[in-house]
Parts: sequence; C-alpha cells; structure tokens
Amino acid sequence: MAKDKKGSITIKVLAVLIAIILWFYVMSDINPVISREFNNIKVEFKHTEAVQESNLYVKGPKQVEVSVEVMGRREDILKITQEDINSYVDLRGMTEGNIRVPINVNSSIDKIEIKNYKPKESIFTIESIISTEKQVELDRVGTVANGYEMGTEQLKPNLVIIRGPKSFVNSVDKVVATVDVTNVRETINVNVPYKVLDDRGIEVGVVTKEPESIEVTIPVYRVKNVDITPQPVGQPLEGYMITSIRTRPQSIKIKGSIADINAVRTIRTTPIDVSSFTENNTVAADLIIPEGILLSNPNQTLEVYIEVEPIVEKTFEYTIKDATIIDKNEDLQLNYPESSSKVTITIRGIESVMDEITRRDITPYMDLKDLEEGEHDLEIKALIEEGVEIVSISPETIKIVLSQLPEEEIENLEEDN
Repeated sequence: MAKDKKGSITIKVLAVLIAIILWFYVMSDINPVISREFNNIKVEFKHTEAVQESNLYVKGPKQVEVSVEVMGRREDILKITQEDINSYVDLRGMTEGNIRVPINVNSSIDKIEIKNYKPKESIFTIESIISTEKQVELDRVGTVANGYEMGTEQLKPNLVIIRGPKSFVNSVDKVVATVDVTNVRETINVNVPYKVLDDRGIEVGVVTKEPESIEVTIPVYRVKNVDITPQPVGQPLEGYMITSIRTRPQSIKIKGSIADINAVRTIRTTPIDVSSFTENNTVAADLIIPEGILLSNPNQTLEVYIEVEPIVEKTFEYTIKDATIIDKNEDLQLNYPESSSKVTITIRGIESVMDEITRRDITPYMDLKDLEEGEHDLEIKALIEEGVEIVSISPETIKIVLSQLPEEEIENLEEDN
C-alpha cells in the first residue's frame, strides 16, 4: 500500500515537470522574450519649483530626450507605448554652474524590464537670479509741427529694475521707451511701456521689469527768431565816436508758450560799458531773457562788436562869390562891398567819412528871403552831407547891398518870363 502511494507521488511530480517543460517550450516558441527600443522619450523635469525657491534658474537644456530599450514577453512588449515609459530628472538641491544630473527611467508596466537607456545623465546649466537698475532712454519717433520745438523730457521713474537669470540681465544693453511726436503742438504727457534690449537691439526675454511702464513728459514750445539789441552805456573818450555796435549772432531763436513768444520783439543784452574805448573791440555779453522764455540753444555764445573811430576836423576856404544865393527878389541886384572876402568853413566828423569829404561836398549859401532894397548883414550858411558837423563858418556874416535893377533890365526880365 505504501509502495503504491509512493509511486503515485512520483508520477505527479513527473507530470508537473513535464508541464513546466511544455509551458517553457510553448512560451519560448509562441510568446518569446524580446526587446524593443523607444526613441525620443521626453525627460520630465521634477521639482523645478525648488530651483526657483533657491533663487536659481535652469538655463538649459530646455528639453532632454532618451532612447530606452525594454525587454519582456512578446505579448506584453507589443502592447507597450511610449506613455508607459517614465523618464525624469530630480532638480532638487541644484547649485549654480554646469551640473551633471542622473536620468531615471522606469516603466508603468510590471512585466516590462528596462534593459538599457541612454544618455544616463544630462548636464544642466544653473544660473543665479540677479537684478539691476537701468536708466530708461527715450526714443522720439517723428517730428513736431513746424514752428515748434521739444524741450528736455522727464521720465518717472527714470530708473527701472530688471530681474532675471544672470546671463540675461548681463546682456541688457539699454532700456528704451518710444514716444511718437509727429506733428505735436503741445506738451506730451503719456504712460508708455518700454523694451529691454541687448547690444544688437534685440529684446531680452525671460527677465521681468519693475515697473512695467513709465510716465513720459515732453515739453513742446513755440519757437521764433528775434533780433538781439545791444545796450551800450557811457560815452567813449573825448575825440572818439561809436560808429557801429553789432552782435554776433544778430538774432537768436527763443522758445516758450505762444502767449509769451508773441510778446517778445527783441532780446536785449546786459549793459555794455563803452566809456574807455578808443579802438574797435569785441566783448562778450549776456542776454536778458524775459520770464517764460527759453533759448533754443542755451549754450549759444554772444559777442558784441563795437566800432570806434576818432573824430577829425577839416577846413576849406571859399570866396563870397562861391556862395549860392537863395530866394533873392528878382527886381533887386546884389552887390558885395567886399567881393574878395574869403569864407572859411570848418567841419568835423568820423575819420572814415572825413577822408572822403572834398571842397565840392560843401555848399556855402545865403538866404535872401524877404530882404528889401538896402544894406544887410547876412549870415553865411553851408550845406553838408548827413553825419558831418559844421564847426564854424568865418566870417559868420557878410555885408551885402540890394539895389533896384534899372528899369530896362526889369523889362527884359519880364519879357523873358
């Protein structure tokens, strides 16, 4: 009985072994173990918030992919997709620099084994987050209306804070706000955004700006050119005369409100003392700027050119018969008791004019208007061009005699008329 029982167990064991062998045979032939490769599986970046909390920034890479070889039974392998393979890097504990971070790969399918994958790690560039202050530059687009001019702009704030990864912040070359001023006739007051640019004029990304926009005020003025009026004070030394005072430039451009500009006809210089001048001089002077008025060019220099000439005298001699007779009664004849008397005329003026004066430029004359027959002491006068002064005429008077013309001469005159 015991022998039969023992034999029965042996048979059962053999049966199990044969079944296992048959199962392996069937599995290896019908559902064998195979491997399969999946490419371009994206690697998940885990715990990026920990990097940000550490005031760091992952500059690169932006994306990592791996190739994974999996192994398992054909039936399971054929069912698997890329979504069943998990790949990730853990970015906790990162520090600034180029950091080698291991790549982890697993499968969500228990029957699948990860045979191999590559790459096993990736180099991450980690940068610190920094901030800097930058001054805002204004870019004016277009041209204001004709007859107007812009003043100096005011930016509020004129300094802004740029924050971001170190390499991005360090690449910032300038911060620019743009305002269109085309045909503007009044002061501009606008709130505008601004751009953060690198040295190629390309906008820098990733960084943040504080504030996002700024207030821009640009004064716009009416402009016009006005003459400059010099203000000499005092007199040159005796024997000299100021002949010309000119400013260089002779006019200047001013700006202001329309009302203020319209009220200005000329701009005066500060007083210029000429009391000691005996020759031509060029002196610097300032302008007296009315309230509400500005110079278009505040750096404009002003010179005043002062011409000084000596005053000289000349004397010319004439005979009494050289004098022109004016308004004589035609019925009277003129006699000079002293017909050979000389007349001396002295004139005075600036040297450049006096050099051109000759004897012919002076006209001595006597005015006989309303004089009747008889003897008269008549004043001798002279005509001379403007700017020349008659100092003296000697003698001042001369004796003349007016007598009635003979009757026959009067008749001849009447016939001629």
